[in-house]
Amino acid sequence: MIEYIRKSKYDYDIAQIWARLTPRLVPSIQLGSFVNRAYRNSGQSDCNTAATMFVAKINAGGVGGLTATNVPYDTDVNEGTIVPFAETLDGKIVLHNLTRGTSRKIAAVDTMNNNITTVASADAWADNDDITAESQTVTAGTIRFMDLDISAYVPVNTTGVYVGWQMVDSGAAALAYLHSYSAYAASKVFNWPSHVAAVWNYGSYLIPCWSQTICIAWNASGAGTLSLAVVIRGSIQSIYV
Repeated sequence: MIEYIRKSKYDYDIAQIWARLTPRLVPSIQLGSFVNRAYRNSGQSDCNTAATMFVAKINAGGVGGLTATNVPYDTDVNEGTIVPFAETLDGKIVLHNLTRGTSRKIAAVDTMNNNITTVASADAWADNDDITAESQTVTAGTIRFMDLDISAYVPVNTTGVYVGWQMVDSGAAALAYLHSYSAYAASKVFNWPSHVAAVWNYGSYLIPCWSQTICIAWNASGAGTLSLAVVIRGSIQSIYV
């Protein structure tokens, strides 16, 4: 009887049964609209070295005081590099607090009054804390990056994004850079040159995306000459089926 059951059409190997019951991780590709700009800036100077990154101390006595959505700071150096074109953009540059080891997302920057509007946060930031826009994940490379949080646009299981690059520089000799949110490696750097002065240049890259974050930097031809837009054209998610 046992021998008969083994050889019947109802006989299934344990491995076959398990394969049918075990969820499989497969990629799901979603294409977005070309107009889904995750980030844009305007009139930028260099932002690709430690010397050109925004670094400051919190000035709790500054305009608006230190609140869950307002961070006054104490310097005018490199502050223009963190100014977004519009508060309504999906992507947000990440502001890191080196003293606390926490971060906030930048919504707007008032360079006249030296204060940063952030997405609401319940952290315990304080006066004289050291803050920076430099990535704390992509570090120690020849190119320094800022983290661009795109969690408002891509889901948490995103593993890759199809990034559209739009850039113009009045001097033409400019570069924009992309890097995945991971330890720095020269092989992970994607760059796009400004081919023609005062003409928008376009490029596209498919890069890994971890923690709903990608990293950006740029090298302008001069002071205040570069404008850049980052467009999320599509994304790849890992799903179980």
